[in-house]
Amino acid sequence: MTFCIGIKVRQGLLALADTKIVKGEEHLRRGKISSANINGNQWWLMTSGLRSVRDKVVTYLDLELAEREPPLEYLFELANHFGTQLRRVREEDGPSLAASNLAFNLHAIIGGQLVKDPHPRM
Repeated sequence: MTFCIGIKVRQGLLALADTKIVKGEEHLRRGKISSANINGNQWWLMTSGLRSVRDKVVTYLDLELAEREPPLEYLFELANHFGTQLRRVREEDGPSLAASNLAFNLHAIIGGQLVKDPHPRM
């Protein structure tokens, strides 16, 4: 089971996520939270769901943001780009997952403050 929670407090945002992945007898510790602080843009992404979907979406998002000029200015723009990459992965992998009786499954909480956001948002 995975949990992720984001809380807005007076001082900013608080993000908590578990790091334990259990598959049968296998127990791993992997981050379910990613964060970045680039050119004054501070944000984080927490996910639950299929790890393969998460990793592919985050990889595509990282590549897109590295090549993007000008950089994003608002958190909602980051959320929109995350959604674009999620749809891309669904188009690429959705049919194969369905054929294997696996549901395309990813849930996310995105939070932070980009340069034009007046305050931290989720």
